[in-house]
Amino acid sequence: MKRYSLAFILIMISLLICLACSGNGRKRDEALVGKYIAVSGKAFGLDLSRDEMKGFTVELNADGQAKLIAEDIRVEGKWFNDNTTVTVKVDKVNMVGTLGEDTITFDGFLKDQVGASIDLQFAREGTDALKP
Repeated sequence: MKRYSLAFILIMISLLICLACSGNGRKRDEALVGKYIAVSGKAFGLDLSRDEMKGFTVELNADGQAKLIAEDIRVEGKWFNDNTTVTVKVDKVNMVGTLGEDTITFDGFLKDQVGASIDLQFAREGTDALKP
């Protein structure tokens, strides 16, 4: 009987630890929710100006949904993150960006799909990172 009690206690402790860890993940996700606007980029070896990237945004919603918008083109997917990166998944394509203070930087954005390296940095709307 004591073995079953010990096993039950260990299982409960494990579940509590898992719940605690998942709660921290949600807080981290909530901190990233918002609209991010392209502020700098490089494509095909050329620097992109803000005007050339106007209308290119990434929206991370609280429900885990993501929207990538490039002027009239909109695609939707899911997003998730760890401590240092955010991954936006559209269909079977994963786009991984490095998290900075109010920024997300995608190096090699869609490289496999377009055959060239495109590096983009997005700044969170309403933050100092958006200022030039």
